[in-house]
Amino acid sequence: MSVENQKVLVVGDGARESAMVWKLAKSPSVGKIFIAPGNAGTAKLATNLEDVGPEDIDSLINFAEDNDIDFTVVGPDKPLALGIVDTFNEAERKIYGPTQEASQIEWSKIWASEFMHRHNIPHPQTIIPKDLEDAESKILGLSHLWTNGVVVKADGLTDGKGVVVCDDTLSATNAVHEMMMDRKYGPGGKKIILQERLIGQEVSVMAIVDGNDYQLLPLAQDYKRLRKGDQGPNTGGMGSFAPAHFINKRLLEEIQRGVIEPFISGIKSEGRPFKGTLYSGLMIVDNEPVVIEFNARFGDPETQVQLPLIDVDFLSLLTATSAGHTHRVPIIEKKGAAVCVVLAAPGYPENPQKGLIVHNLEKVSRKEEVLIFHAGTRVDGRKVVNTGGRVLNIVGLGKTVDEARKNAYENVGEENEAPYLYHMEVRRDIGV
Repeated sequence: MSVENQKVLVVGDGARESAMVWKLAKSPSVGKIFIAPGNAGTAKLATNLEDVGPEDIDSLINFAEDNDIDFTVVGPDKPLALGIVDTFNEAERKIYGPTQEASQIEWSKIWASEFMHRHNIPHPQTIIPKDLEDAESKILGLSHLWTNGVVVKADGLTDGKGVVVCDDTLSATNAVHEMMMDRKYGPGGKKIILQERLIGQEVSVMAIVDGNDYQLLPLAQDYKRLRKGDQGPNTGGMGSFAPAHFINKRLLEEIQRGVIEPFISGIKSEGRPFKGTLYSGLMIVDNEPVVIEFNARFGDPETQVQLPLIDVDFLSLLTATSAGHTHRVPIIEKKGAAVCVVLAAPGYPENPQKGLIVHNLEKVSRKEEVLIFHAGTRVDGRKVVNTGGRVLNIVGLGKTVDEARKNAYENVGEENEAPYLYHMEVRRDIGV
């Protein structure tokens, strides 16, 4: 097959993967895109493999081999934790993402904390309890030490929900019980870590890493709490914006020198070189960066505002990075801004209603200043209905964040001419 007509497989079904498909479809070297399993939005640009789940590694590799897929791009965290990249590498199938060992930086908070300690990467004070009783004891001892509170984090993967910010001893103890005893967040909460709560401004820094070198995507900020003013429970993300202009040149250099570069060299020195997207979730405290978390893949919903702001052949960038030569395809950041607003189902994040009709999707399909990326949706006859908690991402584009924000919210409906679900959850302060 010629380089101009490549077959690409995308793994995942969220808005992040919808944005990836949208960007890949613009690459001149792409011939056909498949996505496993996809959603109602991706079906317009790709072939959905509705019966192949993102964690079904055997079916994914079989499909890639049977259909002579040229390149595979992994979206979610769980396939990486299950070793999808290792499986594809063994079969000599080209794929973008870190190996199972390298992605441990995300799928084990305990390992990540110990790694950062070994390599002098700034992160919050951390305690790793041996068991439930030890966690309770440690919390009681922290009441006078960590004056801003305690953050309880599940060790394993929890779809972005296994983080509880606690203001006092009682709420921290309750969070530990819910994770370790009740398994509210699944097996990922079998073990936990306790971290000092930091006060500052958050920023998401994504580096495209080829094992030795890297390039940066536009800096972004996401909103994890459900409601306006950072109220309510943590979610997978209720919105984002880019670029994050509050990061000045000195601070960016500090992030590169003190976080990204020590990570790349450190993980390589431990025999597990990292190729893929390094997501550094940072808190800026007293004008210095502190790592709140590392992830081993593109962010969600950050990707939805980053990809519209870069001028690059996306497939060529990913293939060059996987081959160890990321700078052969330089990322050119466009002028302007993007704001993403998530439309979530009522009951999200704990008990989202499903099967609800998504109204007025066709109303914004031809607006240049607005993009719609589907998340939990499927086609039901002539209707689109939701299948999960986060349903749609409305992305506004503009010359400034304020203009992009205006374009986004003008296309968030409430039973009017813009997309909506009845009783949906929407934050109204994204990009403020």
